[in-house]
Amino acid sequence: MASGATQHGNDCDDTDPTVDHLAVLYPDLDGDGVGAPPRQIRCIGATLPAGLSRAGFDDDDTDPAVIEVDDEELDLLLLED
Repeated sequence: MASGATQHGNDCDDTDPTVDHLAVLYPDLDGDGVGAPPRQIRCIGATLPAGLSRAGFDDDDTDPAVIEVDDEELDLLLLED
């Protein structure tokens, strides 16, 4: 923590008012809104940084037309809607 900064709750960077929480993010190389590993844990604000996604299950992150879900639990959740 920087000199003079104070810690407030879960704020991940008290020295920068534009960021306030940690998020698990995945690089989204094809820009389809779904990324792929490796995951990153970053301190972010209200908007996602460009090129990153909260979802990380894109089987082919070089083709925006391909988003595959190989997670059985997630498949069940999606089928229930």
